[in-house]
Amino acid sequence: VLLMAAPVLGQDEDDEQPPGLLARHQVNEAFVERVDPDIAFQWGSAAPDERLPPGKFNAKWSGTLLLRSADKYQFHAYLQGRVRLLVNGQVVLEGESDTPHWVSGKETSLTFGDQPFELTFDKTADRAQLKLYWSSGEFPLEPVPYHSLFQTKPSPDISLIERGRGQFEAFRCGHCHAG
Repeated sequence: VLLMAAPVLGQDEDDEQPPGLLARHQVNEAFVERVDPDIAFQWGSAAPDERLPPGKFNAKWSGTLLLRSADKYQFHAYLQGRVRLLVNGQVVLEGESDTPHWVSGKETSLTFGDQPFELTFDKTADRAQLKLYWSSGEFPLEPVPYHSLFQTKPSPDISLIERGRGQFEAFRCGHCHAG
């Protein structure tokens, strides 16, 4: 009997813009780079990544945001910490809270297509969380969906790691092996 591995669905090596955002999480001088599919985190008192020590941290996500129509968009965050979001070079959301709190940016006219996206976050208290939302004339408040976030300059090393993670999940390796 010949056994063959099943193909892994998802990212092709030829894709110009792989899904997710390039993330850099930093505690003091230690940092970790990875790809995050979306912005929905509730870290609490933990570090932003298991490879980093606990404590105050900063994080930066960069990539592109795909807008399916030209419209006025408004960005919102449920956060505990400090956030700043730039879309196409414009500050569209900025706010800070040491307790869980909603912040909203002003309505901003944005054009159709890929827009440069840069989000920064700082943990400012003992606990941290960040969840990014948006709304427009076409839809009510909703989380910014993963299928609208893309990497612009994928790192070959990070891409290999993410591909390995995808295969680990697709072949259910975690069923027998600890992640």
